[in-house]
Amino acid sequence: MIDAGTSLPEQVARHEARNRLLVRRLIEMGVDPSIPRVIDLHFFMPTPEAAQTLAAGVQLRGLQAVAIDPPVPGGSDDSRDTSLTIFILDTVNAVTDRSYIEFLVEAAARLRGLHDGWGTSVAPQGPSSTNHAA
Repeated sequence: MIDAGTSLPEQVARHEARNRLLVRRLIEMGVDPSIPRVIDLHFFMPTPEAAQTLAAGVQLRGLQAVAIDPPVPGGSDDSRDTSLTIFILDTVNAVTDRSYIEFLVEAAARLRGLHDGWGTSVAPQGPSSTNHAA
């Protein structure tokens, strides 16, 4: 997880470093980073309302499906304990582009949240596939 105390440029740099390793591993597993696939974008937000606001804001950029997990009562003392996952259909190359990372980090930070990275299924995906990211 990216540390909330780091500057936005440092958060972006950490995402880039982690992405390089993740992309290399995905390629080793047979994933083509240029083919569109379901990708999960992960965020931690301070409140369910902040998560809803971020979800609505990124929908303007064409990102659609959203899952918000409210804080667990009596859970952590972390001020960012509302989990937000946005599911998109895009390429690994697109979500690892610096401008895309900056957009996600800055959008979350405006609402006192954190972009925590992304994930995707390594199962074959595409028009003939019924697999989805978990």
